[in-house]
Amino acid sequence: MPGTINVNNATTGIFGDLNDTVTNTGDINVSAGGTGIKGNSADVVNTADGTIDVTEGTGIAVLNGGTVANAGSVTANGSSSIGIEASGTGTTVTNSGTVTAINGGIGVLLGTGGDLSNTGTVSSTTGSTGIDATDGNISNFGTVIADGSGSTGLKASGTTGTGSGNEILIAAGDTLTVTDGATGALLDGTSATTELVVNDGTVDVSGEGSVGIEASGTNADAQNVAGFYTVSSGATGLLASNGGSVSNSGEIDISGGSRNSRNESRLWCDVFLQQMGGTIDFSTGRK
Repeated sequence: MPGTINVNNATTGIFGDLNDTVTNTGDINVSAGGTGIKGNSADVVNTADGTIDVTEGTGIAVLNGGTVANAGSVTANGSSSIGIEASGTGTTVTNSGTVTAINGGIGVLLGTGGDLSNTGTVSSTTGSTGIDATDGNISNFGTVIADGSGSTGLKASGTTGTGSGNEILIAAGDTLTVTDGATGALLDGTSATTELVVNDGTVDVSGEGSVGIEASGTNADAQNVAGFYTVSSGATGLLASNGGSVSNSGEIDISGGSRNSRNESRLWCDVFLQQMGGTIDFSTGRK
């Protein structure tokens, strides 16, 4: 039978240091500000049988060049909950399992120098964030789902102005699904370097108030390069705000919704793209 670790009161369940490897095949429950597994330049593995549930605190925290490999299940439930935290130059997270953020939680938090590659599923609901990169990079080769007002699937929020900036990649063949007032990917920060989101995959955005990808800030740039967009039911495909820039050279499909009575050009401007103090540039994509 798998083992169970219950962590609370700002304590740590397991600590790994300097090239140690920590492997979880059981259940870890974190509450009251605890940390399930903490690593300093260590490698942490949550296997396909491993389950980490956080109601207040952090499930896995790795700093200073370590790695996290999640093939199991990680859930962050509540506004003071983080499923996986990674920061420090060379610190990487790979997710082939399931990361779920609900009720204001953060599924994965990437600090300065943290990078994530997702081939699994990341979902955020009820005001949560799936992956939040603070001066880090996100590569999505899997599935990201954002549902409900206040929820964000992927977020880059650089603040230091150092390094090469933040980048979110949605790779070819992979999916970002946005429904019911959520935001799929958000560039939102004050970094002095470029924050970039590139979509080569599929973005499916529907529902009044939903936004597929938003570029906010003068150094924020959202590009639908070779991707395919479907936008329906009063949603917004790309949103440029606060001096941000968005561009399309991919393929876009717009269907009706609450704004169907508007003519085609208004439907295009208001439903697929919104501009608020930014710049919008279209190239060869189907419009």
